[in-house]
Amino acid sequence: MSIRLKASRLLVVVALASGTTLAFTVAPRTTVQAAPAPATSKYVPINPIRVMDTRIGQGGSRLAAGGATNLTVVTAAVAAAAGVGAAAVTAVVLNVTSVDAAGAGFIAVWPAGQPQPATSALNSTHVGHTLANLVTTPVGPDGAVQIFTQPGGDMVVDVQGVYTPSTSSVAGRFQALSSSVRLFDSRGDLGRPLRAGERQDIPGNSLAAALVLNVTTTATTGAGFFTVWPSGKAMPTASNLNVERPGQTIANQVIAAEGAKNSVSIYSSGGGHLIVDLIGFISNGNGTGEPTAGLFVPLTPARLIDTRTNNGARPGLNGSVPLEPAGMGGLPGDTAVGALALNVTLTDAAAPGFVTVYPSHTEQPTVSSLNADSIGQTASNHVITPVSNAGFTMFTSAGAHLIADVTGYWTGQPTRETVLPAYTPTPGGVVAQPSTAPSTGSHALIATISKAPGYARWNPCQPIRYLVNDARATPAQRQVLDDVVSAVRNATGLDLQFVGKTPYGLDTSVPPNAVYANAVWAFSDKNASPSYINDGGSVGYGGPSWSGDTIVEGGAIFDASITDLKLLREVILHELGHAMGLGHVNDTTQVMNPSVTGNTFLTNYSNGDREGLWLLGAAQGCTKDG
Repeated sequence: MSIRLKASRLLVVVALASGTTLAFTVAPRTTVQAAPAPATSKYVPINPIRVMDTRIGQGGSRLAAGGATNLTVVTAAVAAAAGVGAAAVTAVVLNVTSVDAAGAGFIAVWPAGQPQPATSALNSTHVGHTLANLVTTPVGPDGAVQIFTQPGGDMVVDVQGVYTPSTSSVAGRFQALSSSVRLFDSRGDLGRPLRAGERQDIPGNSLAAALVLNVTTTATTGAGFFTVWPSGKAMPTASNLNVERPGQTIANQVIAAEGAKNSVSIYSSGGGHLIVDLIGFISNGNGTGEPTAGLFVPLTPARLIDTRTNNGARPGLNGSVPLEPAGMGGLPGDTAVGALALNVTLTDAAAPGFVTVYPSHTEQPTVSSLNADSIGQTASNHVITPVSNAGFTMFTSAGAHLIADVTGYWTGQPTRETVLPAYTPTPGGVVAQPSTAPSTGSHALIATISKAPGYARWNPCQPIRYLVNDARATPAQRQVLDDVVSAVRNATGLDLQFVGKTPYGLDTSVPPNAVYANAVWAFSDKNASPSYINDGGSVGYGGPSWSGDTIVEGGAIFDASITDLKLLREVILHELGHAMGLGHVNDTTQVMNPSVTGNTFLTNYSNGDREGLWLLGAAQGCTKDG
């Protein structure tokens, strides 16, 4: 049996160089009461309609710095295109473009008649900046929204579609894909960028009224814009993506109504490579599925997380920020959420790179959600992401502060967390141990309990499935880990089974689905794991958690900045010793001594270490609670 650590259990973690053992209880997770049944809506896509362009005086004039305006977005033309009464619209999907910004700052959009929320819809970074972002927002009285611009500038707003009340519908429901699908990539499909003025048709599917796409351009050939619309219809006076300069990389999410032959058309005014990823689609009623799932519940925009203020440390190279948002920002506390509408912002980018948002504890997709192409950049993108019971995760390839604001959610069941196939023992995976300890020496055991034999240990009758986060490791460093795993296997007789790579483990946490893994071992650094690796001498962290007489999880972190492979080997030996259940000893001849001094490093377990690992190992037989 393998279970998650409960709040009443004791989790022990030990720092390599601190010389102290830290013991603390895990705080119980707050229970949020389920809210009443929400007011749900279905989506009606339209051919984009422009409702504001202050450059020509449509919908108002250029906004001054700190200026706000009330804009009716559910116009008679919008309502007619959607085939609904204007009063029936609960929320809208807009493409909002800030043109020729007067400086750096943010733009916010929210329902008219409500206080301005502490959120942003898009971010300007310099004088003259022109940029666009998709915005999902409820509407206020008379189908109006409020628009605020901190820097000042012209504003352009195109309506992409509307939400109308529905408690059950076969059409207008969001259906996420199990994994994103790349529909088009001009780098391979054409072997060249789109030319200025060129149009590309993108096929959809027969079940979709609209496609939920992430549209990215890179290696742009000049300033201009991209427009997405239903194939077979006249190209609208609208844009979805704006480019300022050659060589730019930028993305925007698009919910595009399908047209002729179930396809959408994309026009490039300035030219550049085009990448189109399908996230999901809005149903047209031809498919199957639960008619009460995939309906939208609009929320007043609310901030879920901002790493600048949540913990202060900027997520580093290949860093991940997981969040369980249940009960936050108007979201229900139960499991009735299938997907979220977010505005995700990266800021203070460490280098050019990308951010990917996906359901926590599932396989990380290979597509990006937003992109940075320069150091220090700030960029935003609308993101529709399914969630698991553990929420969602934001991954940053190069490092950046990350911000997520929620604007609504879709009803449905959370994405199932990844479950591995049934375990099949690997030949030679279990090492026979002698009936008596092979050596005698100083050792200590972490998981002390009251009943015999006085300590908890891993159950040798079940495999230890471990994940590795080696995104920061060199091949040589990863080889050191593999070598140490063999040493642990030989010393314990436990069946350690590598079951895959993961972006998790930077806080020693193990994905909560116990079938998925028992342990996570990660190479990290002081930026990604400041609580565990620091300039004060802590170069690793490790420890087990247990239930009754059985250790059920083991986490370990190693400092990837260590270039001396002999030192790294001792660090990994030490931290995996903790993960197996060994504690510190005041004996410099043992790996489990809490400090390393000088330039001579222990490269294998010593006599006391081996005796402790033998006590924790297979020779003791199956555990009772495991």
